[in-house]
Amino acid sequence: MRKLLFTCLLYYLIILFAYTPNIYAISFNMPIESPAYSYLSEAEALGAIDSMIWGIKPFSEYEVMALTKEALSRQVLLTSYIEKRLLMEYSQYKDIIFCNSYLKPVENPYITYRYNDNQQYNIENNLGRDINRNNIACGFYSKWKINSYILWHSWLEFCKLWGDKSVKKCRFLDTYIKLGGQNLFLEFGEDSVLWGQGYTGTLLTSINPKPYRLLIKIGLDQPVLLPYLFRYLGLVQFVCFATRLNNNRYVPHPWLFGFKLSLKPLPNLEIGFSRTDMTGGKHRKISISNVLFATHENVYSPSSREGDQKAGVEIRFRPVRHLVLYWEGAGEDEAGGLPSKWSHILGLYYVGLLNKINFRLEYTYIGRAWYHHHIYKSGYTYYDNIIGYYTGRESHIYFSELSYDIDKDTRVCEKFWYEKYSFLHQTNHKYETDIIKYLDIKNIPAQLLISYQYSSLNKYLFTKLKIFF
Repeated sequence: MRKLLFTCLLYYLIILFAYTPNIYAISFNMPIESPAYSYLSEAEALGAIDSMIWGIKPFSEYEVMALTKEALSRQVLLTSYIEKRLLMEYSQYKDIIFCNSYLKPVENPYITYRYNDNQQYNIENNLGRDINRNNIACGFYSKWKINSYILWHSWLEFCKLWGDKSVKKCRFLDTYIKLGGQNLFLEFGEDSVLWGQGYTGTLLTSINPKPYRLLIKIGLDQPVLLPYLFRYLGLVQFVCFATRLNNNRYVPHPWLFGFKLSLKPLPNLEIGFSRTDMTGGKHRKISISNVLFATHENVYSPSSREGDQKAGVEIRFRPVRHLVLYWEGAGEDEAGGLPSKWSHILGLYYVGLLNKINFRLEYTYIGRAWYHHHIYKSGYTYYDNIIGYYTGRESHIYFSELSYDIDKDTRVCEKFWYEKYSFLHQTNHKYETDIIKYLDIKNIPAQLLISYQYSSLNKYLFTKLKIFF
């Protein structure tokens, strides 16, 4: 009972003090595939941004604009490539984002061609898209800001897939209604949730599966500084969500609950705490105490209220300009009230060497018990895609990336993965080359992405060509 009262009091204080006099309205979420996230990540590593909380995405558009404005106020610290990208981002949104109401039937249209010569293998972190041999897709966003407190957003994508069979599909992605004010929002509809620091994937909830179709989310539209003694916590951001998973699984329609709290006590330090719980489902009960608190699980005699629980901690630290170190760790299930069977993501990110070169090193370990459960035998999945890190159980992933800016509008990236699957006694080498070119087509900015990826284990060749306006 004391734990319940303490937790409710904590949530109440966060909501009560999450009031900032200069922010009354709410804004749309920045689409999860937007290149703005990579721009902001680089600007933060260069020391041009101190107020960003990276571990909770998607960001709101207000937050993206505030961070972009902060970075541009320190232009001298930016590389020429990132400076131009942020200027483009700012000019795109500055004239409309603060309007009281507007309707944009078409925003950021794109067209994508993908080729995959192994139809048995879908590409990871791709929002659960099906990839046949030849694939062409086009899409766009639509926005309707009814007023400062009611928003409607949709992402419509049409695709044609050619393989053994020709398939046409049309689906909505990130289609939601967002309500709120005083920096608090309530969102319901279809959307993705991306928590964590990892670049190649995250442990608890990622963009590897489809966006959740029945999602309810509550949180802060932007990080806030709490009053009184709470100001020593620094900037605070929190979000919690509930969603019902798919029917075609061992236990149909279980619920997935999640809560994330992130703090920034120093301009160069971010700390996050997260927890998820898969519970309920057909012929099973939901226990509020299990959702709110970690409880011991009994493999041999499970109760009808038992769930699949995970909890994690993360740290993002910038010891000097240009360098960011990050760690993400989480425990699968609970033992004695503490997470056990931990998995980890550890990374190093260096930006702006000679004003042109960036590189990243990342190591991921996923434990043997991860993403499996004695009750939810379909695993920690949504429509057969792992909700967390894409490789699944008992795997070691070594990743490196090197990018070079040819000029202000052109970047070339080389990526390499070494994946070791101890449980399957297999290894995989993956190689990827990306060319990113920014164009100006009749005064309309556009991004051209050409990507080539090869896998030695799954024997696939994946090619992607995307134009994003």
